[in-house]
Amino acid sequence: MLKDSLVFYQNMKKANLTVQPNKPYLIGVTGNFGTGKSTIGKILESKEVYVIDTDDIVMDILRSKNKTTDKIIKAFGESFVNKYSLETFYINKKLLGELVFKNPRKRKKLEVIIHPEVFKRLKKNRNSKKKYKVIAELVPLLFECNLGSNYDETWCVKCNRKTQFKRLLKKGILHKDAVLRIKTQMPQDKKSKLADYVIDNSGSISSTKKQVYARLKQMAL
Repeated sequence: MLKDSLVFYQNMKKANLTVQPNKPYLIGVTGNFGTGKSTIGKILESKEVYVIDTDDIVMDILRSKNKTTDKIIKAFGESFVNKYSLETFYINKKLLGELVFKNPRKRKKLEVIIHPEVFKRLKKNRNSKKKYKVIAELVPLLFECNLGSNYDETWCVKCNRKTQFKRLLKKGILHKDAVLRIKTQMPQDKKSKLADYVIDNSGSISSTKKQVYARLKQMAL
């Protein structure tokens, strides 16, 4: 194990990648709705990269009554308590989503409430996984929240518009709602320019894997 770690750090240095011994190399993976961040996450996991999905953290927060959901109810009202399926989510995600994606001011209000708890849990999770050589964090609003400097490198997952809408519609999201959601995020082209590495997920899974593997090969993984 020690020998593998030494080889990893030596190869990272050869590739001009900044590394710190005994500290995981952090990759921030971003991309807009429907581009396939979760697919990249699964590919990375298959190569022994520890993956943290911030969407999962948000789901955990909304699943039960806690200080953050109390703040959400105080800000938006009791109507957002999911009274008919409390065994799944305390907060009615669908109803809350419909509100904030149509109203930028209320979306910002929700982000101010929920983001501190997301980042707190993200940091706790990350700090408990120091045994991993590489940790990848899936963060949809990475550049929107100016988080790029938190990572050793950033990846942007992109795809063509047709594929993006097809994936969102397959998830049961209405076309008009998909348009609203996409408009809330930074354009793909701008994200791609800010990222250190770009993955085009418009084609086959085989094509996507090749792009991920190519980058991991440079990192001796």
